[in-house]
Amino acid sequence: MTIALNVEDIGAMLTRLADREANCNKRKIACALLNKHGEVLSTGVNGAPRLLGDCILDPSICPGRDPENKGKSLTGCYGIHAEIRALKDCKNIDAIRYLVSTKAPCTQCVLAMMTTPCHTIYFLTPSNETLNQELWGKVQGNWEQV
Repeated sequence: MTIALNVEDIGAMLTRLADREANCNKRKIACALLNKHGEVLSTGVNGAPRLLGDCILDPSICPGRDPENKGKSLTGCYGIHAEIRALKDCKNIDAIRYLVSTKAPCTQCVLAMMTTPCHTIYFLTPSNETLNQELWGKVQGNWEQV
């Protein structure tokens, strides 16, 4: 049985998921892709590729790890973004209508979402980027902090 959740419930679920599963020292981000009924199609968390290991258990695997730079720059980071992982695991990309994320997606993730029929991005916290929202606006998508 599939149960549709509201955006606030999904945001709370994603915050817990990111805390538990994301293995990136820089950012703990989780997202969900939803269909037109609000049903979760897939989820993703950010972190190192499986073959590299876990940035939290072995910080030496990530050359971009710098405690002074936490949350600022991803230069040198090996982490795969939550949105990319969710897209990879989504069985029906053509059904995606909403992205809900713990943080506004970066420009590269917005570009990836522009390859889907997604029309609304919900996020809990904004990012310091501006190009991401500008790009999303070019496809007349909704961009909303919840």
